[in-house]
Amino acid sequence: MKKLFFILLSTLSISSAFAQNPCTQDEFQALVHKVDSLEHQLTFIKLHDELNSLISDLKSSANSTNISALGIRIEASTGYFDKELFNSFQANFESSKYLYQSCLDHIDSEKSYVTVIMLSHSFSLTELTVLNHTLTTIDRACEAYKASLDYYEELLSIYKRHL
Repeated sequence: MKKLFFILLSTLSISSAFAQNPCTQDEFQALVHKVDSLEHQLTFIKLHDELNSLISDLKSSANSTNISALGIRIEASTGYFDKELFNSFQANFESSKYLYQSCLDHIDSEKSYVTVIMLSHSFSLTELTVLNHTLTTIDRACEAYKASLDYYEELLSIYKRHL
């Protein structure tokens, strides 16, 4: 009895699945259009997020460099000049310069990638404006980071003269 009930239930569920009307061509095209639209939005959001992440990394590195420069100023203002401390500051500066150069290389490749994506997708004028503005912000963040490194280097040379 249980087997018969199970077979009957299985047969009804299978036949009801086949009895459903398939979606019409218009419905199918609407779904395809919706999927394409969502893929487009996802591409834009991912690009914008990657660029904003890059800006955040640049700002963080510039702030770290400024903090190190402030440490040199504090030590110099107390009149305490130490060769080992200078060597530590110098090593930190060299690693900051290396990080800056690595960031520049990454930015160049990221800009190339973004340019290719911008050319290969049909972004709206607003989306293109947002992406271009974000790229300009990256350039400004690079300039700020470079200015922080220059200031750090200047303070290092002043500190070194007092050794």
